[in-house]
Formats: sequence, structure tokens, C-alpha cells
Amino acid sequence: MSEATSLPVYIQISEMLMREIIAGRLSDGERLLPERDLAKSLNISVGTLRKSLKELEQKGALFRRHGSGNETATQEIAQMALNISGIQPYEANAVNPSESFMQTIIKDTTVYVDQPV
Repeated sequence: MSEATSLPVYIQISEMLMREIIAGRLSDGERLLPERDLAKSLNISVGTLRKSLKELEQKGALFRRHGSGNETATQEIAQMALNISGIQPYEANAVNPSESFMQTIIKDTTVYVDQPV
């Protein structure tokens, strides 16, 4: 996360994820990694991550189901939440996640036909 901003880390993460949903880099209904794995990959505490995910859930950009994981909302819902929350599109000083970061947060839900499920 960026140390150049005064925003708390949980807000930086929630805003970044919101932008990724709207940009289509996180697909509608895409499952995120389990919270512990995601927090570890981001080098933050599980509590910080949960606070960020709760923000997204309250804005309607994320669906959280105990025992089932976290899934992104549709781009349209996320866009409405973005408009209401006042989060700005990426700017020069905004945190812009890398492709490797995006691969880190998405749970691989690919089912291979030749392999048992």
C-alpha cells in the first residue's frame, strides 16, 4: 500500500478493489482468496483486511457469506457505490494495482475436466 497517502490502509484497499471491479479486472461474482491467504499476500493483518471488505460490503460492491467466501458485485452496482461514496477514478497519485496483485487476490475457481473435483 502507498505510504504517500494519509488514508488508512483498509480504505486504500477497499478503494483499490472497488476500482478493479468497475474496470472489469475483477469479474462479476468473482471469488476472492480466503481472507487469511489474501491478508498474508498483501502483508496486512486479517483484521485490516476484514475492515476493508466490510466497507465494500456496506457499499454493495462485495458479497460476504460466512463459510463461502467473498464475491464481487456486478460492475453496475459497484459503479453506483463508487458514485455515492465519492471515490475518484485512478489518478497520478492513486494506488494502481499491478497484474500480479490482481492474480493474488482472485481465487482460482477453474474446474478442469480431466481432473477430479
